[in-house]
Amino acid sequence: MVRESSQGKGVQGMEEREHPATGIGGRIKKDLVVREQLAYERTVLANERTLLAYLRTALAFFAAGVTFLHFFPGAVMGMIGWGFVGAGLGLFITAPLRYRAVGKIMKSHCAGMARPEPGEER
Repeated sequence: MVRESSQGKGVQGMEEREHPATGIGGRIKKDLVVREQLAYERTVLANERTLLAYLRTALAFFAAGVTFLHFFPGAVMGMIGWGFVGAGLGLFITAPLRYRAVGKIMKSHCAGMARPEPGEER
C-alpha cells in the first residue's frame, strides 16, 4: 500500500510506504527499500562467489600436490607435493567456515533492514 506523506512526495518523486517487515508501522521510502534489497542480494552473491573461489583454489592445490607426488620422485618433490595436498585440504575446510562466518555477520548487520519477503512486491 503506497501512501503519500502529509508533506507531499518529499525528495524528488520518492513515495513513502508502510512496509510490513518493520512490524512497527514505520514509513520507508520505496526506492530505499529496493536499493537495500539489491545491495543485500549483491553481498550474498559475492559471498557465494568467494566460497566457490576458495573451493576452486583448494581443488587446484590438491591436484598439484597429487601431481607432484605421482610424477616427481624424490624427497624434496614429495615434501612439496604433501605441502600442496595439505594446503588444498586446509582451504577445503576453511572455505565453508569463512562462508558461514561472513553470512552470520551479514545477518547481524542487516537484522534491522526491512527486506521484502519472497513473492512480495518490490
